[in-house]
Amino acid sequence: MIRKHLFAAIALGLGAVGAVQAQDYDDRWYVAPYAGYYNNDSDRLTDDGTLLLGLGIGRYLAPNTSIDVFVDRTQRGSNDAGRLVYGSDDGIDSTMIGASLRYYFGEAELQPYVMAGAGISNHRNGLEDGWDPAIQIGGGLQYAFNADTKFRAELAARHDFDGDSTPGGDNFTDVMLNLGVTIAP
Repeated sequence: MIRKHLFAAIALGLGAVGAVQAQDYDDRWYVAPYAGYYNNDSDRLTDDGTLLLGLGIGRYLAPNTSIDVFVDRTQRGSNDAGRLVYGSDDGIDSTMIGASLRYYFGEAELQPYVMAGAGISNHRNGLEDGWDPAIQIGGGLQYAFNADTKFRAELAARHDFDGDSTPGGDNFTDVMLNLGVTIAP
């Protein structure tokens, strides 16, 4: 009889620990709008930098790990060489759809993190319109204003396996500096 009560107490204790661990982090969905400076690979025949606008939807998978599904867009104007190739100043419009995994260090209001992601990127110009895979890695800082709102500053490199949008060029690596917020309703 004592054994049964002991096993029952242990089982209840383990269940309580599991329930507490399940509540150790905020697993609500959040919206993550961002904007940034997109430094284009010089082989693209476009201006050096452009504006990047994006929107993500994410969720924490564990106390220090989150995943975001995102879409972002940039419009690259042609540089002097690009105007000759593309026949206009328009350059290349790009839209990327992907997912990023972030790992945060520590539990303070200000957390450094690393990020890795993958997706597909659509390129449109006067010559081509197509989809290509892309990967990205980076890091940043996240500051929690409160439990619902956090600020992110992120520096990342995106490698685009684009082989069609720029004549004579493929496999471009661009650099992004993004600022954004996460808002959990």
